[in-house]
Amino acid sequence: MENSLTKKPTIIDGSAQIDSNVIGESCSIGPKVIIFYEVKIGHETDIEEGGVIRQYSRIGNKVSIGKNLNMGPFATIMDNATIGDNVTIDRFARVNYGQLVPDGANIKSV
Repeated sequence: MENSLTKKPTIIDGSAQIDSNVIGESCSIGPKVIIFYEVKIGHETDIEEGGVIRQYSRIGNKVSIGKNLNMGPFATIMDNATIGDNVTIDRFARVNYGQLVPDGANIKSV
């Protein structure tokens, strides 16, 4: 799968991603964010600096993510969610539509 960059998301210098990712329109990805392979990020999503998004994760549309996210493989963040700073989302865990996740939270898989 090729990297799909439409309406050119803003990717700040110092971020790293693998070519098999799909990034939606009008996204903003801050510096020092590492995105592993086969990740899909929806339209109009903002990711602040420093964070790791592991393989096969999915991030919906219009999601706001704070600093230093640690997102495990196969995790999902649904549309319109807001994620605070220093949040850990375990592998296979899910953040629901419109959910507000406070700073320092640890979202466990069910």
